[in-house]
Amino acid sequence: MAVSTSNGVNGVHGVNGVNGSNGVSVNGHKQPAGAWAALSQWLPSRSPDTDYWWALTGPHLATMAEAAGYAIEQQYEQLLFLYHWIIPYMGPAPAADGSLKWKSLLGVEGSPMEYSWKWNTPTSKPDVRFTMEAINQFTGSAMDPLNQDASREMLHRLEAAVPSVDLTWINHFLATLYDHDRRKYVQEAEAGAHFTTTVMTAAEFLPKGLNMKTYLIPRKLGQTEGQVPMKVWEDSFMKLDPNNAARAAMHEFLNNNAEGKLLSPL
Repeated sequence: MAVSTSNGVNGVHGVNGVNGSNGVSVNGHKQPAGAWAALSQWLPSRSPDTDYWWALTGPHLATMAEAAGYAIEQQYEQLLFLYHWIIPYMGPAPAADGSLKWKSLLGVEGSPMEYSWKWNTPTSKPDVRFTMEAINQFTGSAMDPLNQDASREMLHRLEAAVPSVDLTWINHFLATLYDHDRRKYVQEAEAGAHFTTTVMTAAEFLPKGLNMKTYLIPRKLGQTEGQVPMKVWEDSFMKLDPNNAARAAMHEFLNNNAEGKLLSPL
């Protein structure tokens, strides 16, 4: 089970060779021309890692946005958001053998990006969304064994730039769903514990504008890779909202009802 909060608001090595409407060849496959190709002519190279992720994910997002029927100015907006706010936090490019410094839960091969498409209705167009896990040079190290600092930095920068982003709940859950002695997490890892994704951020491109969501997977000291004990959730929710009758009724059912006792959070 993961908690989410919401706020309104392999094989590519650079992007050289983009030529206007002629598209760009990536690993022998011609990429679609359009907003990504146009922007890539003028956006500066920043580093081999960021160039890799921009050349890989930019055409993906551009293709989805175009297919979903977003106006061209919205396509540019989405791609510039990706370039300036997301790409710098996607971590090192894969090594020559395809291995990644940190294997995210998002991509089946461990990449830190997942795309989704909300199907249209008779009266609406599709919505495009992606979810990513922020990664930096300290991810997985003794400084940041759960890989949370890159996400914290990215979210706090977004809060300063986007007035509708509010990190109140995110800060609460980060303070209550994890322990703060990172050295003990390192000791667990040295003893054989496996750590993986605990924080993910989603960007939804809705008719009203950008909407941000954050997903958290709790990881307390001593916790196995199985399910999170219900008490961890209840203790966190209690501090956030002590007198919630609906939550109290739910926990009464889970703790005391014969069928409720058979249930557990995913």
